Amino acid sequence: MIKIGDTKIRSPFIAGPTKYSWRDRLELAIKHADIIAIQTHGKWAGSHNLVKLAKEETDKPILAKGIHWKDKEIGDLLYLGADYVLVVGRMPPSKFLDRCMLEPTCLKEIEDYPKGVKVVWNARNIVNGWPKKETFEEAIEKWDGWLCQASMIKRIEDIHSSADAIMIGECLELLREM
Repeated sequence: MIKIGDTKIRSPFIAGPTKYSWRDRLELAIKHADIIAIQTHGKWAGSHNLVKLAKEETDKPILAKGIHWKDKEIGDLLYLGADYVLVVGRMPPSKFLDRCMLEPTCLKEIEDYPKGVKVVWNARNIVNGWPKKETFEEAIEKWDGWLCQASMIKRIEDIHSSADAIMIGECLELLREM
């Protein structure tokens, strides 16, 4: 199982900042994760520049984590050193598909995904922060390809055995136990 460590220091859905600085979280992710997720969206205290800073610190793959509504952002982030770019709620151009991870906002979107893409199932609705009504188990039934479980992983017992990858942010320290 691939471990993706999310270095974000703020979430609009969780009260207060994390107890660690971005640099501390980056070091923890570098030490314990296989892929380092770098937040690029300002709402989560991210920026494109953080991708470049992280790439200078590690040879591990970098996932630029944000919504990325514009195709130009994907190209810019790859240029800055991202190995992958998370794209939420839309299909990027085919020239980028092998470098993107797609996050559907609902299960219906998965039906239109081409085989072979990497899918991230976020248990949290990114608009309001509430848990989605659709579950990771339902996503497994809909998608027979690579699938990452993300959000609301607080304990090892929360990890689904069928996940190809997990993305841990709020409880990044959990990676130490794995």
